[in-house]
Amino acid sequence: MAVTTRTTDPSGIIPMEAYHGHHIGQRSPWKKWIMNQGVPIHTGVSLYDMYTTPVSDWGETGAKAAMLNFETGEMSDAWLIEVPPGGQVKPIHHMFDKMVYVVTGRGATSVWTIGSKKKQTFEWQKGSIFGIPLNAWHEFYNGSGSEPARLICVTSAPLAMNFNPDHNFLFNNTATFPHIYNGEEGYFSSEGKPLEGRLWRSNFNADVRTFPVETMRYRGAGGTNRHFDMGSTHFNAHISEFPSGTYKKGHRHGPGAHLITLEGSGYTLEWNWGKELVEFPWKDGTCYTALNGFWHQHFNTGKKPVRYLAITHGRYHLSLRARPAEQGESAANVAHHGDEMDYEEEEPWIREKYRGECAKNGVTVDDYKMTKEYELSLPTDSWRKEDWT
Repeated sequence: MAVTTRTTDPSGIIPMEAYHGHHIGQRSPWKKWIMNQGVPIHTGVSLYDMYTTPVSDWGETGAKAAMLNFETGEMSDAWLIEVPPGGQVKPIHHMFDKMVYVVTGRGATSVWTIGSKKKQTFEWQKGSIFGIPLNAWHEFYNGSGSEPARLICVTSAPLAMNFNPDHNFLFNNTATFPHIYNGEEGYFSSEGKPLEGRLWRSNFNADVRTFPVETMRYRGAGGTNRHFDMGSTHFNAHISEFPSGTYKKGHRHGPGAHLITLEGSGYTLEWNWGKELVEFPWKDGTCYTALNGFWHQHFNTGKKPVRYLAITHGRYHLSLRARPAEQGESAANVAHHGDEMDYEEEEPWIREKYRGECAKNGVTVDDYKMTKEYELSLPTDSWRKEDWT
């Protein structure tokens, strides 16, 4: 594979001049909307530091914000919202989905349905995730009187606005969806329930940085994983963790994923056959995406495990894979036209480059954990079985 490697500085902003999410030379309805918000817009495939990224006043919302316009094929976007000390964000409702991760701070969110005065309020902290039910009123409060709070909100606004650019329909619609949310007590309780496999069902998780994970052997290196199913939104989320001295197998999938590094440091490679290879660093607080159908790998160059959170389009994300293969460990690799790349199938320069990067940090590469022998020695994956009742 002939590739040209281009790295980036720690800003994490990587322009992809030849990659377009809409018709060349045209701005989509969603793109026009974010450009009219009067806040910074960050493009490319990654944002290195959400803790220090500049934000500015977002109109009359009561918050400061920045928009993340990543190369997601306009499947999803992300809003980095800063709530001032002791402040709150003006209530809003909209006809698109939103999943929230708390970057910094502590506070609370109130949710209620249109036509109802009954509010359900729950508290959150750094590391919390929750989904906002479709078209439900919601507002955010900062629980600290001295420190700002930052939230990253992944939304399906691009899809909604591009299909129906009528802002009155999107932001002033009176439709309710009681099958999604009807003010049920405990709807945002942190007490979820496990389903089969690695799936956990809950509309609120207090801290994904410490949530227990389970073996996911087919992705390599003894990595672990946990998937979250939230009925409050069509977005799904999962956390993955893998040890020092190792990296994830190459894989690919459809567009729209936003990944957030929760702990650790390293870098990611993204490429497509015959296309330019993109490389960027990440650390705690980096948000990035995987290009549509591009192979990508995540490399741990630090001395402790890496954990990250991925927010995706759930079932739709999986069905938009580059070339679906039968579910199973052997059927998913390149030899079987799948979307997973076994370590034995990758090109030698990938491991060589990784050795060099680890050496800079005094980290020893654990080659054994990146072999089929080690993979098969691990417990069999507990495959998730869908339960949408």
